[in-house]
Amino acid sequence: MRRTILLSAVIALTIAESMTFPFGKNKINLHPAHWMILKTAHFTIYYPKGSDELARHAARITEEGYLHVSDYLRHGLTRSVPVILFPTRVDFQNNNILPAITGESIGGFTESMKNRVVVPYAGSFRSFRYVLTHELVHAFQFNMLYADRTGRRPPWFLPRDLPLWLMEGMAEYLSLGFDDAVDTYMRDAIVNDRFVGIADLNRMNIRSISTIYKEGQAFYYFLETYYGREAIGELFRDIRDLGNAEEALKVHTGKSIPELNDQWLRFYKRRYFPLVTGKTFDDEEGERITDHEKTGTSLNAYPAVSPDGTKIAYMSNRDVDVTLVIMDLKDGRRMERTILRGNRSAGFEEMLVRNNTLSWSADGTGIVFVAQSTGHDTIYMVDARDGSIRRRITSPLAAVMDPCMKPDGSAVVFSGVEGLYSNIYVYTLADKKLKRITEDGNSDRFPRITPDGKEVIFSSKGDTPDDVNASYDIVRLDMATGRRETLVATPGNDVHPDISQDGRYLVYASNRSGIYNLYRLDLKEGRTDKLTDTLTAIYNPRWFPDGRKVSYVTYQRLGYDVYVKDLEISQTYREGEEPVLRHYPAGHPSVSPGEMRMRSVDYGLDIVPDWFSLGATAAVGYGILAFAQLGVSDYLGEHRLVLTGNYLREGERNYGNYDIEYRYLKYRWDVGVGAFRRTNPFALLYRDDINDLSQTVNYGSESMDHYGVRLTAIYPFSRFLRLETVASMERHEVSYSPWEAGRGARGTQGQLSVFMVYDNVRWGGFVPVDGFRGTLGFQQSAGLAGSDLTHTGISSDCRLYLPVSGLNVVALRFAGGMTLGPGGEYFRYHLGGYNTLRGFDLFSFQGKFMFLMNAEFRFTLLEDLRLGWPLYHTLGDIGCVLFADLGSAWNGRYVLYNRGDGRLEDLKIDIGFGFRFVIYPVTILKLDFAWPYDTNSFGNAEILVSLGMEF
Repeated sequence: MRRTILLSAVIALTIAESMTFPFGKNKINLHPAHWMILKTAHFTIYYPKGSDELARHAARITEEGYLHVSDYLRHGLTRSVPVILFPTRVDFQNNNILPAITGESIGGFTESMKNRVVVPYAGSFRSFRYVLTHELVHAFQFNMLYADRTGRRPPWFLPRDLPLWLMEGMAEYLSLGFDDAVDTYMRDAIVNDRFVGIADLNRMNIRSISTIYKEGQAFYYFLETYYGREAIGELFRDIRDLGNAEEALKVHTGKSIPELNDQWLRFYKRRYFPLVTGKTFDDEEGERITDHEKTGTSLNAYPAVSPDGTKIAYMSNRDVDVTLVIMDLKDGRRMERTILRGNRSAGFEEMLVRNNTLSWSADGTGIVFVAQSTGHDTIYMVDARDGSIRRRITSPLAAVMDPCMKPDGSAVVFSGVEGLYSNIYVYTLADKKLKRITEDGNSDRFPRITPDGKEVIFSSKGDTPDDVNASYDIVRLDMATGRRETLVATPGNDVHPDISQDGRYLVYASNRSGIYNLYRLDLKEGRTDKLTDTLTAIYNPRWFPDGRKVSYVTYQRLGYDVYVKDLEISQTYREGEEPVLRHYPAGHPSVSPGEMRMRSVDYGLDIVPDWFSLGATAAVGYGILAFAQLGVSDYLGEHRLVLTGNYLREGERNYGNYDIEYRYLKYRWDVGVGAFRRTNPFALLYRDDINDLSQTVNYGSESMDHYGVRLTAIYPFSRFLRLETVASMERHEVSYSPWEAGRGARGTQGQLSVFMVYDNVRWGGFVPVDGFRGTLGFQQSAGLAGSDLTHTGISSDCRLYLPVSGLNVVALRFAGGMTLGPGGEYFRYHLGGYNTLRGFDLFSFQGKFMFLMNAEFRFTLLEDLRLGWPLYHTLGDIGCVLFADLGSAWNGRYVLYNRGDGRLEDLKIDIGFGFRFVIYPVTILKLDFAWPYDTNSFGNAEILVSLGMEF
C-alpha cells in the first residue's frame, strides 16, 4: 500500500508538468497575418499589416494613457511594454499567446511574465481606449512588482496578499473614472443590501465576479476623494513592500479595516440615500417575468415579444451555458421552455450576450439573433418551437450586432463593424444582398425598422479617438432618400429604441438624469413621457403589439430580469431639470501625433521565456523525483518551445529523462517536432488519457532506454472537434523484472497515430461541470530492421459531465482499447490504482484488451479554506467525491467470474470516496479511499494520494 501511495504521487506530479493534454477546445487561425511593429517612447506595438491606422491610434492612446497612469501612480515604466493588437474580437479569441480560448467576456488581458498587453478592437474607440488603459494599468502594476528595485523586497517577490479587487479596481478606476456603470452597480449594492466589505473582498467571498471590478473601482473613487490623488500609487507600493493588503490599508489610512469599511460604506450611503424618497424599486414598476435569484442566474435579457403578444423570448444563463428561452404568457400561465443552448456545437460556438438582440419573424415562428460560428459572427433564424436552424446569414464584416427583422419579414437590419466604425446594414433575404445604409464615422447601434418599412431608427454618437465621451442620440433615417433627422438628443445616452406597431410612439432607455429609465416619445405630437423612475437601471424596452404594454430588462440585486409594464394602469413621472447624479469620467492628457516619436518595422522573431517550473517529491526508502520545465515563445506565441526533464532516484539507480517539443502555431494546421528519451519505468507522460496512464511498454522493467523523434500535426474542424496525427520513430531497449521473464523488448519501430478529439465541456474552477469530451484513436506501428514490435491499436475515451446543482456534478467515463499483432504483447494495458481502478494496487491487471468505467459524484464540502500561521496559504475549496470503478484488462478468453466460488474473475469493481484540496492556483491534491468488491465481500481499503486534475 505504501508503494501505491508513492507511485501515484510520482505519476500525478509528472502529469501535472506535461506539455499537452488530450482534450481542450480549439483555436482556429483563419486569418494568419504578416505582423508589423510600431515603436513609441514607452511601447512596442505589434499589429497585422493593413491595420496601420489602428496601430497609430493605439500608439497615441497608449502614450496618453501612460501620462495619465504614471501621474496617478508616480511611477515610470522601466522597460518598453509590448502591446499586441488584434483588429477584431474573433482574431483576438484565437490568439496564440494564451492556451485557453478567451470568450466574449474577456475584453483584453495582460500577462505578467512578458508584461504583454493584448487587446482587440471591437468597433468603438471609447471601449478601445478603456480596454487599452485598463490593461496598461496592469502593465504598470506588474512593472512595479517585478521590475522596480526601489522597493523593500526583491523584484521577483510577489506579495502573498495582493487582493484581486484592488488590482482590478485600480485598473477600472484609472481607465473609466467614476462612470455611470459603477454608479449603477453601487446604487444597487447600497439600496438593496448587496454591498461587500473589505474583509469579504479580500477573501473573494462574493456573489458575482463583477463585484471585484466595480466595488474596487468605487473604492478608489472614495480613496481619492478622502485621501487625495497620490493615495492610489502610495497604497499599491505599501502593499508591495509590506506584503499584506490589510496592513497597508491600516498604515495608509490610519484606520482599522472595520473603521475604513464603515467610512467607505457611509460615503456611498450619503450619495444614494437621498434618492430613495420618490424613486421606485423594480417590482413596483412592473410585473416580474424572471427571477435571477430564484433560478441562480445573473442574466435574463434581450426580451422580444411575439407578433401575437402571447410569448416573450429572452436569453438566460440559467443552465451554465447561455440559452434561448421562450415564456408563454397566454392565460397568465407563465410557462417557459428552453429551445436552444449555446456553446455546444460548431453552429453555436458562442452565444453572444454583450451586443445581441432577439427579434421574431413576421409569422411568429422564428427567432433571430447573433452567435459565433467557426470564427465568424453569424445571424441565425431558429425555429421557435424546437430551436432548429432555419437560416444562417454570414457576412464579411468584422462584427455583427443588434439584429432586427423587418416587419414584413423580407430583410434583417443590424449594426456591423467594418474597419474602425460601426454602421447600419440591411440584408435582403430574397436576393441575399448586403447594403450599408450609414457611413458617417459615428457609432451606430440598436436599429429598428418602422412598420411601413421605409425608415430605420437607431442610436448614434460620435466615436473618434478625440471624442470618446460623446453620448448616444436617437435618429431616424429614410432608407430611400438618406434624409436624417434627430428624434432624441439629451445630455445622457439615449439607447435601445423601439417603435410601436402603429408607428406613432417610440420607447427607449435614457440616463439623462444619471439613471437609466424608460421614456416614450409621441412622434405625432412631439411629447415625451417618463415611464419609469427606478433607483437602479432599466434597459431594452420592447412594445407589445397592442401598444398597451412594454417588456424591458431591469438591473437590480446583482442581476438582470425581464419585466412587463402595463402602460394603461401606470403613472408617468416628471423629469427634473438638473441631473440627479453626476459622473466623473477619467481624464486623459492629449498627445498630438506630431509630439510622438513613432517608427514602423517588420516583425522580427524575439524568443523570450514564458514560464519555468521546478519541483520535487520524495519518500524515505523509496526514491526521489525532481522535475523541471521551461517554456519559451515569441511575443505572438506563434513559435513555442517546451523543454521538460525529470530525475528519478530509485534505490541505488539514477534515471534521467527529457523531452523537447517545438510547435508552429501561425496557421490553421498546428505542426510540431519533438525528441525524447526515457530511462525509467515512470518516465514522462504526455497525454493524460487512458492509453498513457495504463498502456506502457515499460511497466515492470528493470532497465530501459526508450528514445526517438516525433512529428505532430493538428487540424481543428471547429472549436470543439479536431484531428490529431503523430508520426514517430522510436527505439526500445527494455529489460523486464524476473516476474516478467521472456518479455525483453529490443527493436526500432515507426508508428502513426490518428485521433479524433471532441470537447464541448464547460469548466467550473478546476473541473468540467457540464458537457461531453471524447477521443477515438487508431495506432499502427511497424517494426524496423527485423524488430517484432509491429502492432495495431484501437482506443476510445469518452467522458460525460452532468450538472446536478450549482457546481455539483456527476462525472462518467467510458474507455476501452485493444492491441493486435505480434507486438501487442509488449503494449499491454495495465489497470489498477491512480485514476483507473482505485481499489486495487497500481497496475495490478494487464492484458491486450481493456475497458474501464468510472462514475463520480463531485460536490463542494467547504469553500475558501485559508490557513493561518505559519503557512499562510490558501487551499481554496475542499471538495468531496463519491465514486465507483469497474473495468478489466485481459488476454484471450474473457472470464467474468469464477464458477467455483462465485467471485469475479476478470471483471473488477471498487467503490470509495475522496477529498479534493485546491492548491491555489496550481492543481488539486487528491486523497482517495477505495474498497474492492468481488460480489461476496469488500476487500481492504486502498489509500491513494496524488496531485493532478480530475478526469
